[in-house]
This record gives sequence, structure tokens and C-alpha cells, in this order.
Amino acid sequence: MRIVLLAAALFCSAFVGACISATGRLEQNRFQHEIYPYALFYPPNGRAESPLGPHYTLENFRSPDGQHRYQKAGDGYTIERSYATDTPPSVQRELFYDLLFSRDTPQAAFWIRTVPLPEAERDRPLAELAQHYLDNVARLGRVAVPLGVEAAPSSNTRVQLRETGRVPCELSKREALRLDFEVENTRAVRSLNAPDWKAGTVVLIRSGYLARGKYPVLMLVGRSSAVKDTALLESDYDRLLQQLVLGDKGQGLSMKGGHSCHLGGAATAPEEPVESATPPESSGGEHAPTPELEVPTIQEDAPGAIENPEQPLPPSGT
Repeated sequence: MRIVLLAAALFCSAFVGACISATGRLEQNRFQHEIYPYALFYPPNGRAESPLGPHYTLENFRSPDGQHRYQKAGDGYTIERSYATDTPPSVQRELFYDLLFSRDTPQAAFWIRTVPLPEAERDRPLAELAQHYLDNVARLGRVAVPLGVEAAPSSNTRVQLRETGRVPCELSKREALRLDFEVENTRAVRSLNAPDWKAGTVVLIRSGYLARGKYPVLMLVGRSSAVKDTALLESDYDRLLQQLVLGDKGQGLSMKGGHSCHLGGAATAPEEPVESATPPESSGGEHAPTPELEVPTIQEDAPGAIENPEQPLPPSGT
């Protein structure tokens, strides 16, 4: 009998004050997005509570009864998105992350996000979107930042930023771009355990999906860690990209994996054929608009060695 751990399709948060749609569900062998036909397949030693395997904890889901899993919608896990070409224009509070993982040793954070872009940016080059992403990193001083229809940072202050790599690539036969950078850690002045700089990697993927039927969706796969741990974490990040499979509406996910977004530049394919899955149909719910956009404190990065204010504490031990 197939056992499926479902994330609730709708749940309510006292903080948000409204129901927010879950981004996906945790199944026996994969995370399946509820709206877009993509999945993250677990490695052989992965399971719903730790989809990347040992040393990793899934941070943006909770399980009050130990069986059913629900996405967190409290402070730091949601953001307001402005859909300007809707009739009438609307502002919705939605989940910031599809998946957010923390690693215990070395401490790091990995995540997957699906971000709607304004209709006018449908054909905007990935290089320009990447530069806009870096501008927001410099303004906010963190690796996971708003983009697209999400609330933009208004601060004029900027922290130091070093771009260390930019590689055009493909993931699941989609156009992508890998961005590597280091950003000054503003927490370092307040903690002896925090490094002066954090390392970030983000792969921007032109998914081909549409939010609400017209807003192009950019997928972001990110990693954040102390600079000294970058090389140690590269194999895990490469595996995350390899296990991510983007399908097409109405079709299965078999043989859609593989990527060329690693430091070596050569394409990698899944070690075994990926299980075929029937993706969900696209849907879009309407939520009561909120009055204005705000940039929240987003849960990101593990504290400890990284000392980032946005991330829940990872588990202790190894």
C-alpha cells in the first residue's frame, strides 16, 4: 500500500490572518508541487522528514501529530506578492519557500523557490534577472531575497558583495544560470561565532510555468553557508539539482532530470530513470488582498557558524 504524507492544501496562520495555499506535498519518494508539475525526488537514504538524507532537516514543514505534515506560515515564512495586471490588481500573502533545508555540520541552508515575475519580464534575459537578484542581496545582506512580484527592498544602504562565478547552463532541459557570490555578513559585528562573509549560490531556472495563468515563473535553487565550507557542500548541492525534475503539464516526469549547473560545467543525468508521475493540474486560488507590500524577515541560512537572523536553529549533533 502506498503511504503518502500529505501537506494540507489549505491551512491558516494566526500571524497571517488568512488561509494560505500550501506549495506542495511530501510523498513517499518525493516532494510534489501542488500547482507546477515539478518534483524533488529523495536520494536512496532520504525520507519525508529529511528529503536530502542524513544531516539535513526540513525547516519549513511541521508535524504536530507526527504523521501529517504542514507548511509553516508564520513570521519569516511568507511574503506579499503584487499581481498588478489582475482585474482588479491584487496583493496576496504567499509562502516564500517551496522547500527549506538546514544542515547541521557544516552548517548550511538549501532551498527551492518558485517566484512569479511581472508579465513584462517574460522575456527578460536571465543575466539581467541575476543582476537584479545580486542588487537585492547587497541591499538586504542575505542570500535568499525577494524577486519578481515580491516586495522589493527599499533600503539605500548596501553591504559588500563579491560575485565569484556566473555560468549559463540547463536543468531539466530548461534554460538556467548559476550565480555564485560572497556577501558581507552584517551579523559578524554582533557575534564572535559569525564569519565575516557568507557564500551564496543560486541557480535561476526559466521554468516555463505560469502563475495565475499569465505570470512567468522563475525557479530559484539556493545554497548559503560559511565561505570556508563551500567546497565541502558542492556535492550535496549538485545532488539537489540532479534530483530536481521539471515536467510539463499533462505529462509524466520520467527522464526529465539532469543538469549542467555545477562547477565543472558538464551535464549530469539521474543515476536511474526517474519514476513517472502525473503532475497536478494548474490552479490558482483567490485570497483577500492586503493593503500594501512589505519586506519580511525571511527565514534563511543556519545561525551557528553563519549567524544569520533569518533561520530557525538547526538540530544539534551530527
